[in-house]
Amino acid sequence: YDVILTMDREGRVTAINTEAEEVLGYPVEKLMGHGYLEYLSDAEKKKAAEALRRGLQGEKIRFLELALSRPDGPPVILSLTGTRLYGEGEDAALVIARDVTEARKMELELQERNLLLEEANRRLRELDNLKTELVGIVGHELRSPLTVIYSYSAALKDHWDKMEEKRKLECVDHMLRECNRLNRMVENVLDLSRIESDRLFLHRQPGDLVALLKDVAREMSVTTGSRPIRLVTSVDRMDMKADWDKIKQVVINLLDNAFHFSPPEAEVTVTGDVQDGKAVVRVKDKGPGIPLEHRDRLFDKFTQSKTSGMERGLGLGLYIVRTFVEAHDGEVWLEDEEDQGAVVAFSLPV
Repeated sequence: YDVILTMDREGRVTAINTEAEEVLGYPVEKLMGHGYLEYLSDAEKKKAAEALRRGLQGEKIRFLELALSRPDGPPVILSLTGTRLYGEGEDAALVIARDVTEARKMELELQERNLLLEEANRRLRELDNLKTELVGIVGHELRSPLTVIYSYSAALKDHWDKMEEKRKLECVDHMLRECNRLNRMVENVLDLSRIESDRLFLHRQPGDLVALLKDVAREMSVTTGSRPIRLVTSVDRMDMKADWDKIKQVVINLLDNAFHFSPPEAEVTVTGDVQDGKAVVRVKDKGPGIPLEHRDRLFDKFTQSKTSGMERGLGLGLYIVRTFVEAHDGEVWLEDEEDQGAVVAFSLPV
């Protein structure tokens, strides 16, 4: 129903249709003779009073929306059209009010759904751009290890009988090194896929971070292309709940990064400590350090080394480190002095 009423110059209701009771929630007898302002919130009173003043001056008011309090529930939103009535008596105004509460509610829901659709479309565009970028980078970066593997395989096949045993082992070592590199690339791409598709779930289990550091250091130290690893911990154990597969990948990626930047036979140092109630792990290399202009994007995806003489990668390792650590409510940061090596550190709550 529409509410139809007349008001005098003071805003008092002088006549009103009986259907108004169903819309407004008040008996029509209570509305008669009362100023309509008392049923409005403070924020709406000024707007309504100004509209009444303009209407009594002869201006036609169209589609003015006001929220009027109901005694039995939330406010009702009214769309008002008003005009001045001319007669022999005092000035009066005719007001027709339509309940648009449900319409505004539906509009709000539609806006929220549109925002969700826009966000979904934006996300799809991001994933499409990511796919295009990833295919280009992977296609380019896979050529390098595959070329090395192919070259050494062909050399072994064609010159097996002429090669010394030492040279054969060197060829195999190079092939194994590139196979490990390929495996790390594949693991990082799979991790990126899980992250970008919001399928990153943590399976937390009790465990000891010190024991994990020892295991990873031992495994990585015998990997072809590795560097000597020195592990220093100030405590015997660091017990916590974590997804240990992901934390292991964090440490592997940090060591792999340190190997890339360290000269051959240079030692990589891993330290474990408890500071301010957090487990803190630092991985220090003896490379050239991180240039100032590259530090801001160090943990972004597809950030690759521009350092001369260093092998490139997919640029995903440190991005995955940051994502996995932050998923555990931890932090990751760089401690660096250019030309003196880099220290990449992360912390986890214990």
